Amino acid sequence: MPLSADSPLYPAIKDIVNAAAGPHPFDEVKVVLSDYTNRFHSLGRLVHEEDEDELRRGSAH
Repeated sequence: MPLSADSPLYPAIKDIVNAAAGPHPFDEVKVVLSDYTNRFHSLGRLVHEEDEDELRRGSAH
């Protein structure tokens, strides 16, 4: 399932890419990821889920 046009993942991805292009990419990406993790966690729901994300019982994966 593609992301909806208003998915909160688009700005997150943009911010991660911009942080990685900065002078201290590791530290900057770490801060951005921490910030978005906290934001998404506070929503109390999944931001995005694919049908294939579900574990199937008895699957050899």
